[in-house]
Amino acid sequence: MRWHFGWIQRMGLGMGIGWGLLGGFIPAHAQTTPDFKDIGGELRVLHTTTDSHDPHDTRTVGEAELRASWRWMHANALVSDSRARFNELHAGADLGAWQLSAGKKIVSWDVGYGFRPNDVVQQEVRRSLLITTLEGRPLLQAEHFGAEQSTSMVWVQPQQLHEPPERQRGPQESALALHHYLHQGALDLHGFARLGQHTGTSLGAAAAWIATDTLELHASGRWLERFDVLVGPPPSLPSHATTQVLVGAQWTGDQQQSLLVEAWHDGTAPDVLQARDNFYARLAWQVEDWQLSLDALQQTADRSLITSAGLQWQGNMWKVNLAWRHYGGPSGAVVLQQPSQHLGLLALTRAF
Repeated sequence: MRWHFGWIQRMGLGMGIGWGLLGGFIPAHAQTTPDFKDIGGELRVLHTTTDSHDPHDTRTVGEAELRASWRWMHANALVSDSRARFNELHAGADLGAWQLSAGKKIVSWDVGYGFRPNDVVQQEVRRSLLITTLEGRPLLQAEHFGAEQSTSMVWVQPQQLHEPPERQRGPQESALALHHYLHQGALDLHGFARLGQHTGTSLGAAAAWIATDTLELHASGRWLERFDVLVGPPPSLPSHATTQVLVGAQWTGDQQQSLLVEAWHDGTAPDVLQARDNFYARLAWQVEDWQLSLDALQQTADRSLITSAGLQWQGNMWKVNLAWRHYGGPSGAVVLQQPSQHLGLLALTRAF
């Protein structure tokens, strides 16, 4: 096992920002114009390593993330040595109680941590070793806000409307989605509905309850008419309906320590992965600028066990992350069939 640490020598971006060595960025215009509500970003060096014999599984990548808001526009761009993309690029209109937006935007719903049955727009991959900005989805959105409630209506992937089903799998499917939120004292209630171009209707509900000063309980469930199988080539759609259900609790102590436990059933998980029923636990402890986290995910069907450990130091402008993940279980466990059972990550981030 070999750890290596990389460095960004020089990068260049437009939008009025000049870059020097990592940790020594020089803004081309230190004073932004009044039209800009916000401008900033991060420089990151990421190193990942595994116990695989494939040299492509170990790499060091430099990334620059730039965020800017200008009048009614918001943008978030990611540039590295191998890719460039907009994580978000959307325009909005403020009409009092109504908010309208169009473009590429992050819209994450639901109350779970390890799993989110009602994340019907973003459909993000959960439990990554390093939390960074997600890549948003193309959409049109209208939101209405009241004193104790809100309603959001989204048309996600509208440009995919006339594409064939094999090009609309998972989060690429054109769909209409609805989310209604209601706040009642210590209780948050959520209702969801989705109409997919080829997967049809799904309905869901979720709740989060602050039971005491230290204990929070949450639950989420969703019924689906149909769903895409995302393993292997595009198959025919299943003819049966299914469900996704999650329950969880989080305890927070006086010394900034927390314990999260969740259990869920995912009726859309392929049988070959044996990942329908899961139990998840996460322990975290914050001590001034340091945070330690430990978590474990068990797939109960074959007793696969995925464990992770993370250490983070957060300064005023700098952040360092060290993370490790191990895939284990008894002989024959699905997670042992992959080429690597260990994954390590080292990240250095400079905010501005």
